[in-house]
Formats: sequence, C-alpha cells, structure tokens
Amino acid sequence: MRTRWAHGYEWRVRGILAAPVITGLSVKGSEDTGYTAECLVQGSPLPDVQWLVHDELIEASSSSPISQGSHEHYQHSSQLQGVLSGQQYTCTASNPLGKDQATLYMVVPRKVHVSGEAPSLLLLLSLSLGAKVLLLLGMGACVLQRGGLAWPRCWFK
Repeated sequence: MRTRWAHGYEWRVRGILAAPVITGLSVKGSEDTGYTAECLVQGSPLPDVQWLVHDELIEASSSSPISQGSHEHYQHSSQLQGVLSGQQYTCTASNPLGKDQATLYMVVPRKVHVSGEAPSLLLLLSLSLGAKVLLLLGMGACVLQRGGLAWPRCWFK
C-alpha cells in the first residue's frame, strides 16, 4: 500500500494483488559442504513458503523477502539446508489469493574413480591386441623380405 497526500487528505492506493508463483527451484552445494535447496517465490501479499518431505512439514533454514519489485509484487527466497540425495522436496507458497507448489528430486551424480591399477579385463584386452599387432608386423616383414606373396617360402625355408 502506498500513502499519498493531496489537498490535506490521505489517499490510499492499493497495489496489484497476485497469487504466489514459484519462479525458481534449485539446489546448490557439494558433497563436502552439503546441499542447500532454494525456492524463489513471487506474489502480493507476501506469500508464506513451506517445505515438505514425504508430505511432512519441515523447517526452512532461512527465509527472507528479496525485494519489492514493480507493481508491489514481493519476491521471497526460502532455503533448506541438509538436502539429501534420493529425497523428494516440495516447496509450497500460499497467500490469501492462492497457492503454488514445485517439487524437486535430489540426485547426486556419481563420481568416477580412476585408480592407478588397470582392471584385469583391460589388461587382457591389451595383451591380446598387442599379440595380434606383433603377428601382423611379422607377417608383413616376411612378405616384404621375399618380394611378394610367397607365403610357403617364408614360413618353410
């Protein structure tokens, strides 16, 4: 609401009212520092933001208005720390004009561990390929030495 004075009288100008809209839902962090989910909401009057896990209400780590933008639309940020992989988190925003919700499913990408030791299958494949290369080189040398495809002379002297 804005208050304006004109000719000694107070006028109240009402801003535009809007149902809440979730404009962003994201997760930041790492395995070392932990993960934090953030829900960005816009609406007027200022929406109430809640987090749900398996339909159970949980307490947000921090919740604060970001700014009051044009047309009196409030932007609100709610953060939830300690987000775990494999869990489903729902952000719900409500005010007297309506309700909105968005759900995220947290999946942490697996790390690929490369050790100094080669797996045994890779070692066997390398030996097999190496033996074939040596055999082909030997055959090629024999063909070049005899000046053509004289296979029997090369193998049986």
